[in-house]
Amino acid sequence: MEEKKAVPEIKEEEPRGLERMPHEWLVERREFYYRDLASAYDEVHLIDYINILLKRRWLIIWGVFLTVLFTGIFSLRTPPTFTATTKFFPSKSPDMISRMGTLVGAGGKIETYEDNVTSEYFVELLKSSSFQERIAQKKFYSKLFGQEVDLITYYKINEPNENLRLIKAVKAISSNLKVSIDRTTKVISLSYSSREPELSAAVANAFVEELIVFNQDIRDTKAKLNRIFIEKQLEENQALLKKAEAELADFIARNKKIATPDLEMELDRLKRNVKVQEEVYITLKRQLELAKIEEQERKPTIEIIEKAKIPIAKSKPRTKMNVILAFFIGSFIFIGLAFVLEWLKKLNADEEKSREFAQYINDIKNDFRRLLRPFLKK
Repeated sequence: MEEKKAVPEIKEEEPRGLERMPHEWLVERREFYYRDLASAYDEVHLIDYINILLKRRWLIIWGVFLTVLFTGIFSLRTPPTFTATTKFFPSKSPDMISRMGTLVGAGGKIETYEDNVTSEYFVELLKSSSFQERIAQKKFYSKLFGQEVDLITYYKINEPNENLRLIKAVKAISSNLKVSIDRTTKVISLSYSSREPELSAAVANAFVEELIVFNQDIRDTKAKLNRIFIEKQLEENQALLKKAEAELADFIARNKKIATPDLEMELDRLKRNVKVQEEVYITLKRQLELAKIEEQERKPTIEIIEKAKIPIAKSKPRTKMNVILAFFIGSFIFIGLAFVLEWLKKLNADEEKSREFAQYINDIKNDFRRLLRPFLKK
């Protein structure tokens, strides 16, 4: 028989500086060692996650399936929305007054309405309540009503007060209107959405048409005020010119012979005054003619790139996109729920943290019961 080799006895190393190691300290060290060893075997591997998914597979499958199903049904039952889009930008072509000013050589530039018009201005104007009130009162043909109705009637706004009706109509129009601007080209895109494709296109085009009329009204008003102002200045200048000419004629009549330097200086001053008033008169006369031309001119302040066409396909709801999103969101929720359920199952009821967690869950359940109690009694 072979002799058994003696297993060398492993002696635990005593901490330096201590002559005697307490028994309790040794027991505590040994417990920590075995606990760490056990935790090493309890490490979770990828196969453990896969096993959880396979174990809870029907929860995940049915959960995702029902999420996709209800989303699809909801999308199909939602009334379709159609969006029509038109594109335009401010007109920068030279107008008649600019061309005539160059030909006649009018002194100074007469500022026109177009000089202050920008794409940003149009965007803010289209979004303003005052402008949308004009659209709310226009009539459009509606298949739902079978006749032409204004947008107040179309959105079924029944309020006794007219101002309140307009406020709610503007709110409804704003929620269906989208205006954006390309920062590079300054092209403005205006989109309008409704349940009727023909109505969407009609309203979008009406915004542009009303914008042209609105700008022309402002342009005409400004041109008229400009003409009136120049006419007033011209009348005042004519009076000053006549006065200067009279003073010069009177001076010459009284001083037929200019014998002193003072008289020569006075004569030169009077001649200069007449010349200045004549130049002012000529300039104002030219500007008055240009102002009259501007007042009579009818020039669109915008260039339409693309009119709104009747949309063929609906813009909302996007059933296919909604179903895809529902699939991914449902997968995320129910896979997470599977891991949570597995974690709750493995909770050790003897541990203090587990008992505390269970107590919180019971408290939450009791809170819900108290909140629902008044409704359940009814």
